[in-house]
Amino acid sequence: MTFRQCASAYIESHKAGWRNKKHGAQWLATLEAYVHPIFGDLSVQAIDTGLVIKAIEPIWATKPETAVRVRGRIESILD
Repeated sequence: MTFRQCASAYIESHKAGWRNKKHGAQWLATLEAYVHPIFGDLSVQAIDTGLVIKAIEPIWATKPETAVRVRGRIESILD
């Protein structure tokens, strides 16, 4: 299973418990913008710390809150 497929399944299974549709849209938007271009098409087993850093490092200094959220979303999906 690719990370993109896993993320899609995670969002689908959790969206009913989220407060509103905007929350789910934010998850998808941040993954599409920052994560999927780096490792969205890789197998979940291939994801390592280096790839996660590669995805969030470009936004860490300019958008630290977004970077923290993206890191947390990656972690939740991989768990």
